[in-house]
Amino acid sequence: MSTKKKLLLFVGIPALVIIIALLLTLMLSRSSGGPLVRVNPAFRQYIQAYTSGLVSSQSTIRIRMNEDYVDSSSVNIALKEDLLRIRPSIKGTASWTDGRTIEFRPEEPLPQDKVFSVEFYLSKLVTVPDSLKTMVFQFRTIKQDFDFSVDNHKAYTEADLTKEKLYGSLYTSDVADDKQVELMLTASQEGRNLKVSWQHDSKNKQHSFQVDSVIRSRQASSVKLKWKGEPIGSSTDKEFTEEIPPLGDFRWVELRNVAAGEPYFMLRFTDLLKHDQNLEGLIRIGKSAIVRYSIQDNLLLIYPPPNMEGNPRLDIEPWLRNCEGKELGKRIIQKLSPEGAKPNVRFAGTGVIMPSSNNMLLPFDAVNLRAVDVKVIRIYENNILQFLQTNELGTAYDISRVGRVVLKKTIPLNGAADYGRWNRFSIDLSDLMKAGPGAIYSVNLSFRKQYSMYPCTSGEKSELPDMVVIQNPDKENDREGWGYYNSYEDEESDNGGWQNYQWEERNDPCKASYYFNKTATRNVLASNLGMIAKAGSENEFTVFVTDLISSKPLPGVKVEFFNYQQQSLGTSSTNGDGMVQARLNSRPFFAVATNDKEKAYLKLAEGQSVSLSMFDVGGEPVHKGIKGFIYGERGVWRPGDSIYLT
Repeated sequence: MSTKKKLLLFVGIPALVIIIALLLTLMLSRSSGGPLVRVNPAFRQYIQAYTSGLVSSQSTIRIRMNEDYVDSSSVNIALKEDLLRIRPSIKGTASWTDGRTIEFRPEEPLPQDKVFSVEFYLSKLVTVPDSLKTMVFQFRTIKQDFDFSVDNHKAYTEADLTKEKLYGSLYTSDVADDKQVELMLTASQEGRNLKVSWQHDSKNKQHSFQVDSVIRSRQASSVKLKWKGEPIGSSTDKEFTEEIPPLGDFRWVELRNVAAGEPYFMLRFTDLLKHDQNLEGLIRIGKSAIVRYSIQDNLLLIYPPPNMEGNPRLDIEPWLRNCEGKELGKRIIQKLSPEGAKPNVRFAGTGVIMPSSNNMLLPFDAVNLRAVDVKVIRIYENNILQFLQTNELGTAYDISRVGRVVLKKTIPLNGAADYGRWNRFSIDLSDLMKAGPGAIYSVNLSFRKQYSMYPCTSGEKSELPDMVVIQNPDKENDREGWGYYNSYEDEESDNGGWQNYQWEERNDPCKASYYFNKTATRNVLASNLGMIAKAGSENEFTVFVTDLISSKPLPGVKVEFFNYQQQSLGTSSTNGDGMVQARLNSRPFFAVATNDKEKAYLKLAEGQSVSLSMFDVGGEPVHKGIKGFIYGERGVWRPGDSIYLT
């Protein structure tokens, strides 16, 4: 081979590798919707929010401007001018849904597990610099997948142990149509098809199923569950077999560790248990014979003592009986291995209003965490009625329209004796509450993978500071506004961001996807005012205002009524009994009580009223005169009897 040919060969091979790499990169970029891009923050002066992050395949694509650009005559009419370009291409219609929101509605559900790039031609609406003529943003659709669990199977009644029901739960990664979900499962027992009934919670992507008429005979059998993912657009198929023991085979089937809420150990038995039997002294954990327990059908729930350490032995004497009085006949001896609770955080208690008597300490619980991120969003007083148009006092949808982040910090969780159990901590909100009386504060708790104390075989934990780290809330406000339509946090962090989220890893605390979008939120209003309203006919309202600390009525409190459009319908003040009676020209949507700097808010929409289904409130309206009843000395009279009245 000549030197020239050798040189060409030497140069050509690396060049070929580079060309192939470039082609592969191009192909991957096209298949995923293009390389990931970041939006120029300068767009914020024109655009308040846009669809981004990880979204459902049923989602629409929305862009919300900072100002109104069209009037009501242009709302819900298909746009003649192309303001959007979506790649890969999607068939659909774009229109203004209000004066400042553009929405693109796809004709069909979006393809799953795909990154879409959207070009929004801002320059067609407003004159902008060349660098802001076109905004490019991205989002990714969720890959549809599912998982299921068989929770139990048990007899319908104690009178007949031959007929059982099997029930469990189905979880989908994305929203799925209820009817399509019901096509996924077929159940059979020894060649006989079984009826399956469903209860759906599509909002939370959880569906409960029950397999009916399972026969338990003298011979052992099994129930086969076959799952097809095709009806909901998943490529996954699964099968599961649940053994049905023969009649007379009374034994325990499994010991399960339940760490959610108050931890307990659950023993499942083949038969229903005698619910009123006394098991005192028959259950021991280690050296302790004082054990709390409860019986629920065929389940025995055992609550470990709070000071339990290590892996103690569980002993249950053989005199445990089923519903027919038959004894278990064999002692249960098992080593308890309390699986550490997965890292999580939750708020303690319920409610929104925080009276000043509790020193503004907001309690929360955490498990297997050594720190939490705290973010506080202030819903400004003059925005609260706008907030309540679409929210309750305790919810926080579309919060960037009405509030801004005023505090963001990382709090180390120190002083817990055992981080593997739920521990109580608190946040002091006194400084915030004093600075903004009458405002609502939305407190958000989240955590990252590096805060976890869950035992994993790999992965190093970074060191946390001993002092609280206060981050820049102004920077967070910029990101918060962009996340107006986000389903998940869209940030570069150790949690991986929405680009790397894997649904099948969502329950594994050793994977980054577990820490994705794990938050707890509680709204707080600092107020000592309690308010209740009663509505009568013809827009008559009676409002009572009391002091939440002393429970005494408050006189002289201003009560103002507003309609849905936040226009005042009337104002009055409470009398010495803390009561206001008002007749209004139209039905109000809000009532606001004001006492100095303190505020109380109440929605008066008909759907918010307390149910009267437990009370007899029937009757007819009296248009003229008075209706009454006369009560005599007995309930039955014969014709001609005298009725004596007093």
